[in-house]
Amino acid sequence: MDLGQEFYRWEIAVAGAGAVIGIQPFNQPDVQLAKDLARQAMKKTPGDGASGSGTPDAIDTSNTGALSDGIHRFLSSVKPGDYVGIDAYLAPSERTTAALERIRTLLWHRTKCATMLGYGPRFLHSTGQLHKGGANNGVFLQILDAPAADLSVPETDYTFGKLIRAQAQGDYAALKQRGRRVTQIQLGRDASVGLARLEEVLRV
Repeated sequence: MDLGQEFYRWEIAVAGAGAVIGIQPFNQPDVQLAKDLARQAMKKTPGDGASGSGTPDAIDTSNTGALSDGIHRFLSSVKPGDYVGIDAYLAPSERTTAALERIRTLLWHRTKCATMLGYGPRFLHSTGQLHKGGANNGVFLQILDAPAADLSVPETDYTFGKLIRAQAQGDYAALKQRGRRVTQIQLGRDASVGLARLEEVLRV
């Protein structure tokens, strides 16, 4: 009985919160858009997980000059009243989360704006709709890597790496279609090194 009560409580809370912040809590049109774009990306990218790991605009952290310039443009685009979202399409781990939290804190200090952090693709069904369908005051840093190891999805002709890359590209394209400010960062095959470079640039 208590469990059913909690379901009902939070269904009402979500509906009420949706009304307050101006989103449709019973629909997910922008989440669906990202799904459709991800399917398109699946058809375009080759089968290996490392390929298709970023758009042509993605900033590679191995290029320090480009990374510094890109972060400067990113920070310059943030205005009072905005929030900064970190969308990390990375394998979760304590080490990675700690690095992302340091980066989030640095962004908070640099911009004086609210910040949020989510691992992709799991955040797409929670804050993903807000990012694309809420007020256009979000500025997003999408962070990707290119894992060396990958696994095939059983009974398909693609890998988990390719699937996650397609979801990231679908999310990126949906944000762009909705006129959101988004910068894509490619960490390369060693995510910890890429995150350290990004953190170093933000500390300058």
